[in-house]
Amino acid sequence: FWRTILGNQVAKGIWINKCKDGTMIDVEGSANPVFDEGGDVVGFLAIQRDITARRRAEENIQQRNKELGTLYTVAKILGREGELDEILNETLDAVLELDWLGGDTGGTLCLLDINKRTFRLVAHRGVLFGHPCLTTPPNLDDCLCGLVVNKGDVVVTEGTEKDSRFDWPGLESHRDICLPIKAYGDVLGTLSIRLPLSQPVSDSDVGLLKSVTDQIGLAIKNSQLCQLNQQVTLVERERIARELHDNMGQLLGYVNTKAMAIRLFIEKGQMKSAQENLLQLEEASQGLSVDVRKAILDLKTSGSGHLTSSLIDSLNDYISQFNRLSN
Repeated sequence: FWRTILGNQVAKGIWINKCKDGTMIDVEGSANPVFDEGGDVVGFLAIQRDITARRRAEENIQQRNKELGTLYTVAKILGREGELDEILNETLDAVLELDWLGGDTGGTLCLLDINKRTFRLVAHRGVLFGHPCLTTPPNLDDCLCGLVVNKGDVVVTEGTEKDSRFDWPGLESHRDICLPIKAYGDVLGTLSIRLPLSQPVSDSDVGLLKSVTDQIGLAIKNSQLCQLNQQVTLVERERIARELHDNMGQLLGYVNTKAMAIRLFIEKGQMKSAQENLLQLEEASQGLSVDVRKAILDLKTSGSGHLTSSLIDSLNDYISQFNRLSN
């Protein structure tokens, strides 16, 4: 500023200025040098405008755009098809690339096994060699992630290494941001971010991480539901195959045997025996027809998707159709 003024030039730009009460503000303005009769600079005339509110608004917009960009990237990764562990690994990379985290940041992403009360480490970055989570599934009662699961809310710590439960070799002083990964009220795992104590963390930063964990939770839940649906489909296929083999398969074998017997009786001229076997074949085919119709009815009933129907309504409908098909 002074170099420009004393160089007989107009100084323009945005500066930080101090008010009489000590308040620091952002100002936008210009300063023109004032000359005496000899052409020497004897002062300057400055016009300044307080743009503090505008600058804060611009910074908020920029921050919000970065947050939306991160959420879009995470959503894009989580929306892809593939192995869940691989997708969660890419998601952790996207989170750790946030500008405000800085370069010296590490993190872990764990899934919860509620029955065993342990975690499964799915993804990690910057975890020191010898960290117990790399070798043994951590117990809910022995780690920060377990504290977060039991609390059901985010925990931000400073100097976690001072806690005897987390006194691991080579652990330097740092700050942890540990968040539960939830879906429909259930805690499915945790996302933990480790960063230097010098790195500030704001409420908006934590809010962004919460939005990310919400997306992760929905992706994990959808994956679990998809696996469950595949298991149910497999069980249903096995049931259908078993019924086809036990009922229709054996009955078709019986029909085939009877048809061969009838042909032999006709070739030998034993028409009475052929007629008796033909009646038995007719009876068997009628039974097979009923079984086929019943199987079709079972498939229609199980796949009808009428979730609003009561059990009584479903049973009445089933009995009515069964009676009609089987006479």
